[in-house]
Amino acid sequence: MGGGFANEMDEEEEDGLLATADQERQQDELLNNISNSLDTINRGALSFKEEIERQNATLDEIGKDMDGTQINMKAIEAKTNELVERAGGPGWFCIIVVLSAIAMTLFMLIIYT
Repeated sequence: MGGGFANEMDEEEEDGLLATADQERQQDELLNNISNSLDTINRGALSFKEEIERQNATLDEIGKDMDGTQINMKAIEAKTNELVERAGGPGWFCIIVVLSAIAMTLFMLIIYT
């Protein structure tokens, strides 16, 4: 009588151990899948980081170029203002520009008629 009960316990224990082993195997598979997914995400994040670093370097260069361009534009503006003042002020400058435009228009009319 006692032997049958021991066999039942052994079978139940064995079934429990098999179920536990199966659960552990499933958990290992899930953990491997998670690990693979995290590796993929990590590679993507590194690619994004590298691209952002390249774009930051490009933006820094553009910023430096813009600073230089602003300095040059201020110098050109100062020279233009000086030229306008030497030409007799804004009034004379506007008259010269308008007369030049009229002369160009008349020249174009002569050529095309």
